[in-house]
Amino acid sequence: SKDKTLSWAERCKVAIGVAKALDYLHNGNSHPIVHRDVKSSNVLLSEAFEPQ
Repeated sequence: SKDKTLSWAERCKVAIGVAKALDYLHNGNSHPIVHRDVKSSNVLLSEAFEPQ
């Protein structure tokens, strides 16, 4: 549900996933992409709390 509080392990999993995604956008191909609006409300999570 939307009212669930994430554990610290889940929060770290999300933060690492977002960091890996941003690293890929910035460094993963020949045309870097800058998002310019990274915030928690812009991160979509799967049911397993993996950033999508």
